[in-house]
Amino acid sequence: MTAADSEPTNDRSTPQLMGDLSERFNHLVRTEVQLARRELQDKGKQAGIGAGLIAGATAIGLLGGLLLVAVAVLALNLVLPAWAATLIVACVLLLAAGAAGHAGRAHLRRATPLRPDGFLTAVSQDYHDLSEAMRK
Repeated sequence: MTAADSEPTNDRSTPQLMGDLSERFNHLVRTEVQLARRELQDKGKQAGIGAGLIAGATAIGLLGGLLLVAVAVLALNLVLPAWAATLIVACVLLLAAGAAGHAGRAHLRRATPLRPDGFLTAVSQDYHDLSEAMRK
């Protein structure tokens, strides 16, 4: 607390009150900007995780596709159960790709739209509060 803060409001001059208002407003703006920055960082992390999971799903899907090609080759060349084992592995890989893709999509949905909703709500509320205070 500064010396100006400890003085009763009635005993303070208009320039002192305006200086105090300016100081408090600057502090409020800095705090809101820090909150917005944190919120955008969190959403960016979610988007990065989602993109990574989708990339992993793509790689796993490609492996599954390659194994399905191997199954077709084995099935045509051999009429033995070797292809059945390969088919099972390929199906498992494709299911894993689907699960990773679904998880990645869920992460991306949580991260979008990329706007700091908490910041916008707080600034709107601050504006409303200041408008109300100015009318009184």
